[in-house]
Amino acid sequence: MQKGIIQNDEYLKLAINEDREFVILCEDEKDCNSKRVSLYNARRTFSEADQKRCRIQKMQLDGKWIVRVSRYVPEVFEVINGILVPVRESLKEDSKVMLTEMLGQGMKEDDIIAVLVGRGELKESVEEEIERLSL
Repeated sequence: MQKGIIQNDEYLKLAINEDREFVILCEDEKDCNSKRVSLYNARRTFSEADQKRCRIQKMQLDGKWIVRVSRYVPEVFEVINGILVPVRESLKEDSKVMLTEMLGQGMKEDDIIAVLVGRGELKESVEEEIERLSL
């Protein structure tokens, strides 16, 4: 990582809030461990919920060591008629109320999604609820 371009906690915030993924190239395994630990330390300043949402992985890809920073979203599947179907968590009640109020105020869908994802809701769940309410 080059100093001054972006701080470690910024990578983590972007990964959590905007569902982005980053790969940091490292010189060797020792450098990779150092960067991974640095990211872990930056993650400690976040709330417990945000810490759980952030995934930091060290791996070797095509002979190069990398650290991958991404949002951790556990996939839970339900078996329906022998087919695996992803389970979507519905929005919390206070998020539903907030969503209705924001739609009533005429906010853009992208802004609403950003606010609710920042509160810990899944992007897909927010999009489903917006679609359901607009029908």
